[in-house]
Amino acid sequence: MDIFFKRLVNQRNTLSDLEQQVLDYFMKQPEKVETHTLEELSKDMFVSTATISRTFKKLGYSGFQDFKFALNDYQKKKPVASPITENQTADEHIKRFELEMENNLNYLRNIPLKKITKLIKSSRHLEFFGVGSSLPIAQEAARKFTFAGRLATSRIDWDELRVVAETLKPDDLAVIISLSGETLHVLEYANILYNNQVPILAMVGTESSHLEELATITIRTSLDSYYVNDIDMSSRFPFNLLLDLLILDYLNEREYKK
Repeated sequence: MDIFFKRLVNQRNTLSDLEQQVLDYFMKQPEKVETHTLEELSKDMFVSTATISRTFKKLGYSGFQDFKFALNDYQKKKPVASPITENQTADEHIKRFELEMENNLNYLRNIPLKKITKLIKSSRHLEFFGVGSSLPIAQEAARKFTFAGRLATSRIDWDELRVVAETLKPDDLAVIISLSGETLHVLEYANILYNNQVPILAMVGTESSHLEELATITIRTSLDSYYVNDIDMSSRFPFNLLLDLLILDYLNEREYKK
């Protein structure tokens, strides 16, 4: 669903506050487009049917029905990722872990470490963005940087993240952590930051993401998405290693300058 909504997220700032609420509703509960009528959705959101129709006209559709048709068509054509099977042996998983570890150590050896450290040192404020499974990583990085003497923050609430994105300046630095680089809220914040000319350091696990298009510097790790049934088993350990490396290099640079 991320891919379908990414274009709409880019146009969010063209909507009124009420229309943004309508878009947010459908991004969080897209299944209701199929199961509910326009009138039912109007009552559920406490807005008029005209407001819903006007929202989607501003987003490039002829109205709600046109949006509904486009979303249903996307769902039918959307490719399904191959999940991990439950009967894979522990040895098979360990071999996968070893391959991921080896690939990511090679990635770490080739990142522009000094360039990133210089950007961190020169920024007025350091803000980490992460949602979902990336949130604990963002919070841990902010905590470690703060203990290292470089004040940094990370927020939990989505609305607060949006406000922070709107208030950061070009002399600040935003670090965005996202496995796919296509997460809806992440793209929304990244577009706000990009429009405000705030430098963005993106940490992603996939190539050619839309987040990468908005970032000042992008670091790609070698990660695959793995699922057992509906459980996301994707490992995010490379992000932890990468952030620890950045903190250690920051500390080394600080000690060297003393």
